[in-house]
Amino acid sequence: MASQLPEPVTTPNIRTIMSEWVRWRKRSHSTGNEAFNGPGLYSQLLKWSDPKDRIVEAEVIAAVDMRIQRPPLVPVIKKTGLPNLEDVTKYGVSEEAQHKLWKKEASRLVEVVGHDAPLEFKGSKGWDLDTKASYENLAVLADRVWQAMNIVLHDGENALAEHAESLCREEILRKSRKVLDYICSKDGNTEDPDTAMPYVDLEDYFKFVDYLTAVLARIICDAIDGKSLYITVLAHLARISTKLKVVSAKPRKSSQISIRNSNRSTPLPNHNGFRGRQEDKAPSAGSLFDSSLRMLDDLRAMGSDKLEEVDMYLLQCAKFRAGILLLIHILVLSLRGTNNQPRSLGRSYEICAMVYKTGLEQFRTLIYQDYNNNFLGSSDTTTIHCAESSFYLLNETVRHVHHQVRDQARRGSSTSLPEYDETAGAQISWSYSCKGLGIDADKPNGPVRLKTMGHVITVMIPLIMTDPVAIYGIEAFIDMAIFTEFPSEPKVRRVKPRSYGNYTAFFCLTTGEYSAAQQRRGPDDAKSLSNALVGRNRILSKQVIYIDGAGSVPCILGKIGGMLPQEDKPALERIQQHQRELDNISNKMKGWVMEEKGVLVKCKVFVYTTILLCALLVAGSAAAGMTIGRRIPGVDPSNIATYCWVLAAFVLLIVKSFRVRDWPWNDFLHGRVLCKSVSELSSVTGIGEQLILAKLLQDESISFLRTRGPYNTIFHHSSEDGFSIDRPISIWAMLLSGLIMIEVELARGRGLVCLDLRRGTKYGRIQNLGDPEFTSDAKFIYCNRLLDTGDRDTYMHTYDDANKIRLTKGNMTWLRAHGFYGNKHAEFT
Repeated sequence: MASQLPEPVTTPNIRTIMSEWVRWRKRSHSTGNEAFNGPGLYSQLLKWSDPKDRIVEAEVIAAVDMRIQRPPLVPVIKKTGLPNLEDVTKYGVSEEAQHKLWKKEASRLVEVVGHDAPLEFKGSKGWDLDTKASYENLAVLADRVWQAMNIVLHDGENALAEHAESLCREEILRKSRKVLDYICSKDGNTEDPDTAMPYVDLEDYFKFVDYLTAVLARIICDAIDGKSLYITVLAHLARISTKLKVVSAKPRKSSQISIRNSNRSTPLPNHNGFRGRQEDKAPSAGSLFDSSLRMLDDLRAMGSDKLEEVDMYLLQCAKFRAGILLLIHILVLSLRGTNNQPRSLGRSYEICAMVYKTGLEQFRTLIYQDYNNNFLGSSDTTTIHCAESSFYLLNETVRHVHHQVRDQARRGSSTSLPEYDETAGAQISWSYSCKGLGIDADKPNGPVRLKTMGHVITVMIPLIMTDPVAIYGIEAFIDMAIFTEFPSEPKVRRVKPRSYGNYTAFFCLTTGEYSAAQQRRGPDDAKSLSNALVGRNRILSKQVIYIDGAGSVPCILGKIGGMLPQEDKPALERIQQHQRELDNISNKMKGWVMEEKGVLVKCKVFVYTTILLCALLVAGSAAAGMTIGRRIPGVDPSNIATYCWVLAAFVLLIVKSFRVRDWPWNDFLHGRVLCKSVSELSSVTGIGEQLILAKLLQDESISFLRTRGPYNTIFHHSSEDGFSIDRPISIWAMLLSGLIMIEVELARGRGLVCLDLRRGTKYGRIQNLGDPEFTSDAKFIYCNRLLDTGDRDTYMHTYDDANKIRLTKGNMTWLRAHGFYGNKHAEFT
C-alpha cells in the first residue's frame, strides 16, 4: 500500500523563515543567552517548509527496510530477494532482531537531524579526565571502529561482486581483506579468538558510534537540499551503524565469518607497508563515481522502460555506502593513526581549522593543521561553501561545551582539575561569523579549558570534519548523488548543494604542553597555525596580534571592531587603514588587462596632461613671437618658437621613455601603455611592487600572462619573452596571494616547502614522510637549505641579504613538517 503523506498545511514564506532565524540569532548573541533549545536553522526549515520536504520517520524506516520507490512517484513496494549489503544475520542476529535494530538506529538519526539539540559524547566515568590513558582508550575505540568498518566494506564489496560486478571495487575488496587477515593473524586463545584483542567497553563503543554517525548525519543533511537524499543517507547510516555495532563485539570472529562467506578468492600481498603501515587508503569516492556513471550509462542505453529495480537499488546502495564509509574512514584514521597498531594523539598536539579572507579581493581560504602537523588547505569556492555545514555544527558544539564548563564553574564543582603534568590540559579557542545565519563576529573566545575527555571528543569529531580531505569527500559524495540521479525522477526530488552565506571561522584545539612549547619558540622559528602569520588582520598589520593569555589568535572575522581589546587600538587603526588602501588599490587594478607579454594599463590622465603641457609650451612660444615681434633688437621671434618646439619634443620623449622601455606612439596617443616588468608597472601606476606581485600571483590561474625573469620561480606560466618578474617577493606578498611557506626537517638541516593556496586551488597538502597520502613524485616550490639563526647572524655581518631565500621548483622529500615559517623579513628570489 502506498505511503500516506501528511495533510497540506499553511506555511510561511521562506524569507519569513530566514528573517525570523536571523532575528533570533542576533537576540541570543546580544543577550548572551545561548538557548540551544531555541529554533535551529535546519529544524525550523523542516518545521515551517512544505510538508513534502519534511523527513518522515516512516519513510526512512521504509528505506532501511529495503523498500523501493519507483520513479515517478508511485506507491512504495516491498521488493523481496534484494541483496542486503549490510546483512548482520550471518553474525548471530535473527532477521526479526535485525529489523528492530535498523528501526532503532533510523529513529535515532531522524531525531538527530530533525531537532536542534546539541550533540555530545557521553562516556563512562573513565572519560572524566583527559589523561594519557584516556587518549589511548580513544585510539582503541577508533581502532575497533576501523576493524568493524573493514568488515562492512568486505561484506558489501563481496555482495556487489556477486550481484553487480561493475560496481565492485576490486582494490577496496583486496585491501579490506588484508585488514581482516591481519586481525585474524593476531595471537589469541583458540577457544575464544578475541581474548587477545584490546578491551573495549561496548557501552562506550556504542555511544562513540552513535556520536560519529550523528555528526555525519547533521553535516551531510545541512550541506545538501533534497528530501530524497536525506532519507537515503539516514537509511544507509542506520544500517551501517547497526553493523558497526554488531560485528564489534568479537571482531576476530566476525572477520573469520566475513572471510568464510566471501564469494571469491582475493590475492593478498604482504600485510605490512612502508614503516609498518597498513597499505590501506580510504574508499575512493572517485573510483566508485566513475563506475556508477558507467553502469548508469549502460542502464540508460537499455531504455527507461527496461530499468530494473534491483539495478537501481544496487547503484543507490553502492554510491551511498562509498560516500559514508569514506567519511568514517577519515574520522577513524585521524584518531587511531595509519599504522597496524593504534596510536593515540598523545599529550602534545594541535588541531586547528581556519577560514579567512585573503588576496586583494578577499577571497576565502581554508587552512587546516591536523594532530600530526600535516598542513592542508583549499581556496576553491565550492569547497569553502561545502565546509559551511561542518563549521556551523562545530560552532554550536563548542558553544554548548563552553556553557557546560561555565555552568560547572558557577556551581562550584567539587572536582578540581589536575595540573597539566597529570592531564593533557586540552583547551579550545574559537571565533565564528556567518552573515547568512545572522551570527555576527564577536571577540575571540578562549582559551577554554576542557574539563573531561568527553568534552575533548565532543569537540574533536566535528573539528576533524573541517579537514579539507573530509570536505572533499562530502563534496564528491554530493556530486555523485547529483550526477547519478535517474532522469525519470521528478524535479521536486532533485538534489542540490546548500549555501548559507559568507562566513569566516577559527577553531583551535590544543594542549597545555603544546602551547608551552610554542611559547618557548623564538620570533623567527616555525609556528603552529594558531600562532602563524596567516590571517588577514595579521597580514594587514604586518605583525602578529597577541591576545591576552591566548597566545596569538587570528582576528579574521566580520567587522574588525570588537575583535581586539581596547589596548590594541593602534593595531586596529593600522589594520583599518591598510584595508582601505587595499580596497582602493584593488579597484584600480580591476582595469588592468593581462596580455601574454605584459599588462596593459590605461593612463589617459598622464598622457593627456603631458600633451597639454607640451602644447601650452608650443602655443606660448608662438604667442611670445607674435607679441615680441621686433621689439628686442637682434632677436628673431621664430627662433623662440623653434626652441620651444624642440624643448616640447624633448620633454615628450623623456616623459615617454622615462617610465617604460618601449612605448609605441599608437598606444601613447590612445592613453595606454603595455608594461613588461614589475618595475615598469609600479612606475606607471604608482602602486607598490609587492602589491603588484601579490596581484599577479593571485590571478595567475585566470590570466593569460606569461612571465620570465630572475625571480620567476613561483610562477607557473613561463615564457622567454613574457612579463619580467624583476623584483624579489616578500613573505607579506606571498601570504596575501595565498602562498604559505612551511618549514620542514630535511635529512641535513631545515628547508621550506610552499603550500600553494592561490585562488581556485582545489586542494593543497604538505604532509610528513610516511603519511598515507605522501607522494615523493609531487612537485613543489621549495628551498632545500635554510640558514639557522646562528648562521644567519654570522651571514648578516658579511652580506646585507641574509633574509633572501632562493626558491627552486621540482621534486623534494622531507622527514616532517615543523610549522609555518616565521621570518617576517624574508624575501624570496
